[in-house]
Amino acid sequence: MVRSLEPLWRLTPAYQKSLAQFARHDHVKGPWIASVEFSKDGVNQVFPQYVDLIPPAFTVGGVIPSFFDSLLGNKYVNRPIGAIAMRRDIQEAFTSTERRFIVAHEYSHIMMNHWPMALLGPVLGDIAGSVISGMKDDTVKSALQVILPLAKVLASIRFTRQSEIDSDLHAMKLVGSKSTAESTIRKLARIIDDDNLDVPTHYVFVDGAAVGVLTYRDRLNQISNAK
Repeated sequence: MVRSLEPLWRLTPAYQKSLAQFARHDHVKGPWIASVEFSKDGVNQVFPQYVDLIPPAFTVGGVIPSFFDSLLGNKYVNRPIGAIAMRRDIQEAFTSTERRFIVAHEYSHIMMNHWPMALLGPVLGDIAGSVISGMKDDTVKSALQVILPLAKVLASIRFTRQSEIDSDLHAMKLVGSKSTAESTIRKLARIIDDDNLDVPTHYVFVDGAAVGVLTYRDRLNQISNAK
């Protein structure tokens, strides 16, 4: 007998009030951000090879700058647009204030345009590679072809690390509580990684291998030192 599939995801209006409050704090238009919860068990049934690669919460989207007002119209610019997804079992393990911090962290990624910038990085790297390939000076070209892959990796590490730190710190301001930020990250470590604060929470992939760039302890230290 085939077990019925648990729904992979569903829309939830639970965080719309908080998202609207965050947007007012940041002096931007009301957000068009869908709140989605998804099931780890559902993902495991349909895509078992990906279940350990999907983070407990993630986001897509960004804010179109006012520069594009004349092209797109005032309705779309200076407004957070995207989606925030959170795993159902993670949601159930946290208090309402801790869930609010997680939503604030993901909203901050949208507000700071981290997702569009992450997509733009590889494109710029490819453009740089094409420019280097067209150089006539073979000595310079060879040197830059050696340097470019390393530069791309270092840039990716720095961007991933800094974008997570920036989102943590902005989320802390949005919820107005350093203790909530700290308790949320400590609980994530306890639930996901058996209380090991030195396990990376974020990675970049280098030649197919995952390289940790930021640990729970790193994030807690940044929050603790924030003014």
